[in-house]
Amino acid sequence: MYFRLNPESLLTTGDEGSIICDVFTNKIYHLNRDETNLIVLAKNNYPINLNEPFYHELENECLGTFYENIPYIHKIRKGSFFQKNIDFSFKSFF
Repeated sequence: MYFRLNPESLLTTGDEGSIICDVFTNKIYHLNRDETNLIVLAKNNYPINLNEPFYHELENECLGTFYENIPYIHKIRKGSFFQKNIDFSFKSFF
């Protein structure tokens, strides 16, 4: 089995641990080093141990999902790749 954070669950890692920000609910979850290592392993396509309660806690908080095969999930991004009112014309400085 594999585990992935949902697209709206953004992971930010640091030296002492990490945070998961749920952009739908605006909640922030703090993770210690061990929890961070577990989620990074899952993020890097390593099979997970289903007996590990941490993954079930994340699923109960609607932060992630279990998968039988390695999933590919696009993360949610704010804004658009295309922005209006931008002048792309070439202007010479000479």
